[in-house]
Amino acid sequence: MEELEQRSHFVATVWDAFCSRYRIERLSIRPDEYELARRWAMLGVPLATVLRGIDETAGEPRTLMACERAVSENVARWQKAMA
Repeated sequence: MEELEQRSHFVATVWDAFCSRYRIERLSIRPDEYELARRWAMLGVPLATVLRGIDETAGEPRTLMACERAVSENVARWQKAMA
């Protein structure tokens, strides 16, 4: 799979997981949410790490941006484990 296809798949999977987890009925991802998910993909963050952060986000976020802190915390744990 080409790099662009991999990123597109990553972003789509993140968006689907977010919408499913928090019962979001919006059909399209906002540009800022797309950029956030794309940034995670370009940084090489494992999909499982992002999905764990989405699952660990407290409350009922209405945007993917609300998951950024929990995902960042999971990224830090992943990076520490890889060091």
